[in-house]
Amino acid sequence: MRTRKNQTKLYRLKKGVVVTYRPFKLGDAAACSRLVFGNFKGMLGGSVHGKEARQIYSEQNLPKVAKERDYHVAEVRGEVVGVMGFLSYDAKVVEVSNLAVDTGIQGKGIGTLLVVLGMLGKIESGISRFIVYTNDRSRSIFVRFGFQKNDKLPASVIGEDSVPMEVEASALLRRKLEQTLEGIIE
Repeated sequence: MRTRKNQTKLYRLKKGVVVTYRPFKLGDAAACSRLVFGNFKGMLGGSVHGKEARQIYSEQNLPKVAKERDYHVAEVRGEVVGVMGFLSYDAKVVEVSNLAVDTGIQGKGIGTLLVVLGMLGKIESGISRFIVYTNDRSRSIFVRFGFQKNDKLPASVIGEDSVPMEVEASALLRRKLEQTLEGIIE
């Protein structure tokens, strides 16, 4: 079940969906821009941050963002339906970044798959701490893996409802991630 950088892997989820998990490719820019910006739309509105987000996550700028944030995507029937990345703070700490799943296919385990596979890959590469700024829609995914609120982390610029959370990489976290993966795939 391990995925190396540039490796594509197929997963059949118990909820009846076959998902391809793979690194971002240039041709994914439009779909990822739509997914990521769509995720922020309700939080940002017409604010200054909204204008910045439209520039940052534009189709033209997305390849740069995807490289900086080590984006991976989930495809269903050849269409990108989910995306997530990791923003490196240093050699041991990353921020889980830009988790977004198409609203038409949410609830099938795709977001969980992206989080689990991404975090397992980062643990294998030596990451020891994960940070996330999350909202009510995706908070439960992270709480399940032991993420806890940390008010000492800097506040997010992306919406007032973003909550800073973190978790240390450990054998227990790895085991939870592996058990979750076993629980969502056939």
